[in-house]
Amino acid sequence: MKKVYLYGFNGTYSGESKYNWSPPEKGDSHDCLLFLRKTEDAVNFEAATLEIANFGFVGVSDLKGNSLKVEALNSDLHKGFRSFYESALHDGSCLIFYPNT
Repeated sequence: MKKVYLYGFNGTYSGESKYNWSPPEKGDSHDCLLFLRKTEDAVNFEAATLEIANFGFVGVSDLKGNSLKVEALNSDLHKGFRSFYESALHDGSCLIFYPNT
């Protein structure tokens, strides 16, 4: 069964990504969330770190992970994450970064 795990971290965008996406500026550091599809039911920091690197982030710190409770996506507080969850289920992963102001 496929599950989506959520990994929070801080990292710096290197400017080199394996994916075609709208990344931050090269050299900028951001807090980020990685939604990662997995078949095993356990946090896997090694797999998360590899996927974070695929998105072009280096200097990763404060990496935390947990399973995503699908029911939470129905609440008003978390409903905005539904599209990221669905993207991870379909594509294998999804990464969002929080712009620094």
